[in-house]
Amino acid sequence: MPLETFKPWVWNARPPRFIFNARWVTNDPCEAPHVFFFDSIEKRSINEIVTSYVRAAPRGLSDYVTRITVFSSATKLNEKGGSECCDIVHVDGKDVAEVKLRTCMKDEIIA
Repeated sequence: MPLETFKPWVWNARPPRFIFNARWVTNDPCEAPHVFFFDSIEKRSINEIVTSYVRAAPRGLSDYVTRITVFSSATKLNEKGGSECCDIVHVDGKDVAEVKLRTCMKDEIIA
């Protein structure tokens, strides 16, 4: 459900003010979204692209992940006749999560 970070065109609009559900922005760090910004992109080899994202701001909690690194193929995986899946890896003691895109395996559940 999107955060209501916008206002209706009419200042005295009555509920429901929008045609979709939205939730109020909260100061509770457990309910606030994790926001990451694009940091860099690099072509490492003929067929690998590495994209990095960094946390926008500390959330007031112990920041388990402050950087996300995405490893992907330089060519679209689903052009080869399949869907794209990924493995998410977090190494203990590091604040980086790695996302490795790959072709889905046979009988893999896609949610």
